[in-house]
Amino acid sequence: MKKTIPTRFSTRLRTNINNSYNNKFTYKFLNKNNINKISKSPLNKYIKNINLNKELTFKNYCLSYYFVHVADIHKNFNNNKTVIKFTPIITESEWKKKQEWLYLFTIQDRIVKIGGTRNGLYGRSGSYLTGHYIEERGEKNSSSITNANIYNTLDFYVSNGYNIKMMGFKIPKLELNIDIFGKKTTIQPQTFHTYESIALESYKKQNKTIPFLSKNSDPTYRKNPRKKICN
Repeated sequence: MKKTIPTRFSTRLRTNINNSYNNKFTYKFLNKNNINKISKSPLNKYIKNINLNKELTFKNYCLSYYFVHVADIHKNFNNNKTVIKFTPIITESEWKKKQEWLYLFTIQDRIVKIGGTRNGLYGRSGSYLTGHYIEERGEKNSSSITNANIYNTLDFYVSNGYNIKMMGFKIPKLELNIDIFGKKTTIQPQTFHTYESIALESYKKQNKTIPFLSKNSDPTYRKNPRKKICN
């Protein structure tokens, strides 16, 4: 008598096949599709095609447990000035407070950018939004190249249905008491560059390269890579 595979196993098998397909092949297909879309876009010199298969997933990054979800990036349909927006997940006061943060951008849970800021998340996200101001969008060209690249790349992926998140680690405040011209003074040294360098080097140890959108990272990192802290 011929044996048949029980339905419950058949369904599970089909699910596993689908999951395997999504993990192994879907991004490869989408990558080729994105190349075609980008080449036809008037913003193509700013949009970066990212091979997500080559980036670490957030959960597999050795420092992921330090980070919390701080914002989502969506299309902005209510403002003529920018076409994307940052929607904070944390409190407004924490989002707008000026302080040092280390942050990540993920696309479909793949880490594509590691950065740091001394101006808080609101200040850094606002700086990225200036990437809208380029001649190709009918604006006066007042954006930095880095902001224009990241803004227009994020817009491309959001517009094509990708899920983009901003994750953050609030850098502990450091105070030092030093003597300046005979006067005891308390200062708050800037440390985010060191945090960023260690985070990038730890990512590189796992993945052999830094995240795609971090290629224009702090030049101090590129010249003097810091100590890795992941096993």
